[in-house]
Amino acid sequence: MKTKFPALFVLLSVLFSFSVYAQEDESDEDVPVSSEKTASENEDASAGDPKNDAGAAETKVSAKKDKMRTDPYLKMDYYPVKKLTLKSDKVRISLMKNTYSFNIYAVDEAGNAVPVLSSYDDSSSSFISAMIGKSEYRLNREAGVTAEVRQMDKRCQIAYRIPETVQVTVDFMPLASVKGQENDMVKVTVYTTNISKKNIDISLKALLDTILGENTECHFITGSKLKVSKEVMFETMREEKWLLTSNGKTSAQFIFAGKGISDPVQVTLANKDLLSASSAWRPKVSFDRSFSSVTAYNNSAINVNWAPVKLAPEETKENTFYIAVGTDKNEPKGEAFLKSLGFEDVVVENEEKDDENIPPEVEKFDEIVVPDEDKPLKRTEITVESPAKQTGVDFIVPPVTDKQLDLEYIQNLIDRINSLNSDPNLVDRSEVRRLNAELDAILEKIRQKK
Repeated sequence: MKTKFPALFVLLSVLFSFSVYAQEDESDEDVPVSSEKTASENEDASAGDPKNDAGAAETKVSAKKDKMRTDPYLKMDYYPVKKLTLKSDKVRISLMKNTYSFNIYAVDEAGNAVPVLSSYDDSSSSFISAMIGKSEYRLNREAGVTAEVRQMDKRCQIAYRIPETVQVTVDFMPLASVKGQENDMVKVTVYTTNISKKNIDISLKALLDTILGENTECHFITGSKLKVSKEVMFETMREEKWLLTSNGKTSAQFIFAGKGISDPVQVTLANKDLLSASSAWRPKVSFDRSFSSVTAYNNSAINVNWAPVKLAPEETKENTFYIAVGTDKNEPKGEAFLKSLGFEDVVVENEEKDDENIPPEVEKFDEIVVPDEDKPLKRTEITVESPAKQTGVDFIVPPVTDKQLDLEYIQNLIDRINSLNSDPNLVDRSEVRRLNAELDAILEKIRQKK
């Protein structure tokens, strides 16, 4: 009698050798698909044309051929899934359909995956936004936008659609910074397609909620070796080239200038809650303000604005940047990657100039209080004694709102003041004076209610 074990063993060996796990729309089970590198990926990483990779998917996932779809605008083949994790050497990419969110992970020698972006609430604090005319659409589950997670060969996508208006497809492709070595970078390409029947004006921006440098003295280091520990804005990244954030062991390098990379019209480093809550399309900055707010200590993020474009029906525009990772105390190799591309031959895709590109004025505005997502608030019983009344302040204390009378809010305000006063290297006297004035106003309001 013939045994079937050899065939079963071969099948299991093939399945366990795969390194992409995707969840189909009709099933809750993980389905493995290969994500091996090819020589062509390393030979011309800057090209990375997904249209040329579509045919490879058929050979890897022929069993699901009947479920393959083709994007009618980008002409790319893909498989729709509910969620997807793409593992490729030193990088891991996760896409979540339920929250319309994404994240990048750095994988160390021990196999531990360290998130580059905040992973709170399925990483939903990082997102892409689109400005169409005068209307802003945040591409997440709250904005009436639909999304589709796409499994492809050697890459993955999440496609957002504003019905009958625009499709924004974010494409993630792992690659190696140095030819022949392990994949340690992700090329991010954002395809913006006009799916309406008329010309439209559209701008894109990305908010990236970084976390690696938040517990260090220096949140970011630029390509010109500028150390950033307070709010700052760059009108172009052609000189700085990249932003490095690190916790000393794991690092991430966000590359915004170089051959084939879209030159932003503004890159802002600021408190994540301020950036997220800001009503200004291009954030207005207060130079040298700290990355902290009343409820969020050292919570920094990157906001990237690209130039507006005019799209005819079915026309597509691309914006590209890279994220390189370093693990086990090794720095990312983004600089070597740029040199291999020929950095001096910069391809500037966003050169359009208009009123929106005028550098924003410096704005002195109040801190926006938004609960921090990565640092849950600690509820405690508090007893507050009124401090000595401050006089001679050179700013106006705004009226106290009901939200500021909440005990949790007051406790966080006191903790923030104590934190600033406890470290001479971090203390910002003007901020301490403003917070103390706010606390005085709150306590006065409480006394009036008694």
